[in-house]
Amino acid sequence: MRKRSVFTILGVILMIAGVAALVYGLTTYNALQNDIANRFTKAIAGSSEKENQALYVSIVGGVGVLAGLVLVFANMKKATRKKRRR
Repeated sequence: MRKRSVFTILGVILMIAGVAALVYGLTTYNALQNDIANRFTKAIAGSSEKENQALYVSIVGGVGVLAGLVLVFANMKKATRKKRRR
């Protein structure tokens, strides 16, 4: 029972951190879309490293949310199976 609660807590922490990273990445990306200096950088270099970094943070945040959901729901499913057997 203790392992299940540890994995559930870890899943919740991953979800919270993932949502925070996702929101941060998306707001940073949207702010960079309206930045004039960033537009010049994109026009000259073809891509903006800051935009790429914001997208990577968003992707990692989304993966963290999904991993947290999997941990929480997998442990909930195991807990309900054991309760049915008793």
